[in-house]
Amino acid sequence: MAEDARTEFAQGLRVTKEHLEHLQGRLRESIADLRKTVGLGKVGWGLRVAAGGEVTVSPGVAFSPSGVRLALSASTALGLPEGSGPWRVVLTATNSDDPELRFGTQPTLISLTTTVTIEPADGPALGADALSIARVASTDGALQVTQDDLLFAAAGSHAHSGQHLQDAVGNWYFDGAPLHVDAIKGPQGEVGPAGVAGPKGDPGATGAAGEPGPAGPPGPPGPRGDAGVVGLQGPVGPAGPVGETGPPGAVGAVGPSGEPGASGERGLPGPPGSAGAAGATGERGPTGVSGQPGAPGATGPQGDKGEQGATGATGPAGVVGAPGAVGPPGPPGPAGPTGATGAIGATGPAGELPTSPFIADINWHHNATDPLRRLDSLRIRFSAALDPKLLELLPPVVQVWAELQPADNGNAPAPILVVHGALTASDQATLVWGVSDSLDVAAKTLLPGTRILIRVHCALLFDAQHRIVSAAPDRLVAFATPHLPGGIFESWFTIG
Repeated sequence: MAEDARTEFAQGLRVTKEHLEHLQGRLRESIADLRKTVGLGKVGWGLRVAAGGEVTVSPGVAFSPSGVRLALSASTALGLPEGSGPWRVVLTATNSDDPELRFGTQPTLISLTTTVTIEPADGPALGADALSIARVASTDGALQVTQDDLLFAAAGSHAHSGQHLQDAVGNWYFDGAPLHVDAIKGPQGEVGPAGVAGPKGDPGATGAAGEPGPAGPPGPPGPRGDAGVVGLQGPVGPAGPVGETGPPGAVGAVGPSGEPGASGERGLPGPPGSAGAAGATGERGPTGVSGQPGAPGATGPQGDKGEQGATGATGPAGVVGAPGAVGPPGPPGPAGPTGATGAIGATGPAGELPTSPFIADINWHHNATDPLRRLDSLRIRFSAALDPKLLELLPPVVQVWAELQPADNGNAPAPILVVHGALTASDQATLVWGVSDSLDVAAKTLLPGTRILIRVHCALLFDAQHRIVSAAPDRLVAFATPHLPGGIFESWFTIG
């Protein structure tokens, strides 16, 4: 038995771009089938147009002739353009993308925006991505709005009353055309302007009065008529002007200062205290400076020369005396003159930055906030192609850790968890790390505020010329740095 096309995932499967595009393509097929079943060029719900002082369009959803979704999430007010009308109210779809999520120059997150405008009814033909939902005309100074019921798809549960009703939360829906209306013929064209009234004809001749017929029996009571169309809610009136600020109150007068009191009498002296204990003996002071030697005395008269005595015997050698005590150091000499300052040497030439390959781009927001689903694909692009043999072996050079928030407001250490994943190469210069843990399970632990740390072991990577990859942070600091080989490239973001 045949089944609808789908993508089958298996544990450890390397998910490629083709897998994801096939998954998205089948989802878009299903949505397109449902929209065609409801009807293209139709209003699904809401989008009722009313006119007062200005034209207002209620929230709602329609599908353009090309099948794109035209949606207004809030009531929108429109001003009338120049001219006397009539005008048409038009919804138009346009695409845009988020520049911060581009991979190089390729857009990766496409948005669809609906704009609502009011323009002349005889303007150029609308494209396949636009839909006219109402006609506005000015009659005797009053605005009149016309919306063809055949433009609206009937709600799933309807009674074919031909009315536009509101559900429990105030959203408009069409209750289905009356059963006698041919709903197959498609939406009618826009209602043209009313023609000029013709001249009033002459009154015809009064016919002869006929004989009164007999009174018939009273007929059964007729069926109760359908409820009238609920009127549109009028626009909200402008806010009233802010009242003027009242004058400031008068400042009260300062009271007179009191006179200072008289000074009290001085008290009698207290009794003398008891004698304190004797203090400890102080340390011995330094030895005083030796005095200057006295002046030499006067030389006495020379005495008579005596007779020479006999030579005495040589006495024994005397005992060597002990060395004398070291004398106190002399006072320091005067400071010498300051030498002349030497000349500063010339600066040598700057060396060239190393030419190792480095990490040129990443697809997460460093030191900023990213969703948890970013872990599905962390892309790391290098400035040069990696060695083909390395890409075949592909060692696990990327680590991803989760720094949890502390449970007690930062008063205790918080744990770090390992996030498991698989590493692949999308081309010769790009590595892709994808989480292998279940994100549904991980979301219960990796709450908003958790910091995700990504580490790339560059020392184990080399390019086709066998140059070791550098962990230089050029991509993180937005300027060139020395590309020294090896090291660990570290970056992080916070789960928002």
